[in-house]
Amino acid sequence: RGDYQSARELYQQALQLASAAGDSAKVLDSRFDLARVDAKEGRSDTAISTLTDLSREADTQGLKYMAVQCSICLGSVLADSKNYARAQQELIRALAVSEKLGMRAMTAKSHYLIATILRKTGKGTEAAGHYRDTIRLLEEIRKEPGATDVLKRTDLSSIYSDSVRWAQNSKG
Repeated sequence: RGDYQSARELYQQALQLASAAGDSAKVLDSRFDLARVDAKEGRSDTAISTLTDLSREADTQGLKYMAVQCSICLGSVLADSKNYARAQQELIRALAVSEKLGMRAMTAKSHYLIATILRKTGKGTEAAGHYRDTIRLLEEIRKEPGATDVLKRTDLSSIYSDSVRWAQNSKG
């Protein structure tokens, strides 16, 4: 809710507990959350470095979901830092892995961020295709039993509404 200092303190406590327990997956989760706080607080360089390391570590440990999540977050931070080429490269990598593993929400997020980069770099026609892919994936998820409210999730609702708007307006 914007109280990043409190969030940081709680994530640091979680990191200490996970480290003491020897739970490497929880350590990665806590470090990921701290990197997201760094990004929100404007410490992009720290977030980029941490997310790069975390993505590699998660992949090495076979934590595919965490690796993809780190790559997508890294791509987002890089894009926010206007390092569009590296961001797009990272997101294309995340897209390939998420598609292969059937992580449709992660695939939708990747398409959305790639589309946003393309739109911001003057490639509106290409962007529109990725926005349409985002919409299609989120609508497929919504049609699954028990998932009718999936678009009420804050992260997915904004992606969906932006994609609908930009798919119409990104015609080049």
